[in-house]
Amino acid sequence: QNSEVRKTGTLYLNPTPEPAFYLPQTAYKGEVIRLSADNERNRAGKPLASKWYINGREWNASEFTVQNSRYDVVLVQDDESGLPNSSASLRKTLNVITPPPLSVELPDAVILGQRLHVSDMKLPAEYVLVQSNSASTDWVGDATGTRPVVIGWKPQRDILETHTFEVEVLERLRARQERLQYRSTFNPVNNRVFVQAPEVNRPEDHVLTYEWISASSGEVVAIGSSAHLPVSEGWNEFELVITEAASIIGSRVLRVPVSVQAE
Repeated sequence: QNSEVRKTGTLYLNPTPEPAFYLPQTAYKGEVIRLSADNERNRAGKPLASKWYINGREWNASEFTVQNSRYDVVLVQDDESGLPNSSASLRKTLNVITPPPLSVELPDAVILGQRLHVSDMKLPAEYVLVQSNSASTDWVGDATGTRPVVIGWKPQRDILETHTFEVEVLERLRARQERLQYRSTFNPVNNRVFVQAPEVNRPEDHVLTYEWISASSGEVVAIGSSAHLPVSEGWNEFELVITEAASIIGSRVLRVPVSVQAE
């Protein structure tokens, strides 16, 4: 009658955590990646403690900004029961897309108030002109001096990286004198008169072209900021044409009348 023995007890089943999270396979440099575990409890309803590791280092924030070329992201979840199956991990890899090389064509200068259109810069694909943190179609030289031009990398919705260049903004070309007048003694042996171009509102190293044109023939008779002009007895009329480089946006030709009286 005592051949059967029975023993009662409790069997504790502890389900292993099943870590899960979303991580895109690729992301653009500068993007913000948010970290969020899909499961906060195990199948038995017990809360799970989560730890993140990025490239082998513990990460305590809920997001990170993509900078490197590759990220290994690991989520470790633990029900803190101290059992062999209390902890589990999941590893995922993120590959980073970096911006293409940037080349920009900018003018030597821009005249005050003139616009520089984005098409003039010949930007590579995915790059935009940035104004007030947004993509823009043009840039205005609204103040003289060295002004910033910001170019941004915008592969999708957001501008992820910016580069700042500088452009010189100049006032409209002006001469200190609107007309030049000279008097000289006429010399039939040496019938030339020395003339000097008026000062202009440009630095000394600024490249300008000076052409002295005869009003009667329309021909260029001298080149340079100073010249010896051929004259006849009496009044001689010329026009000084001052030209800036074509690479200055909004540049104009400055014309100064020149009168020489040879007596």
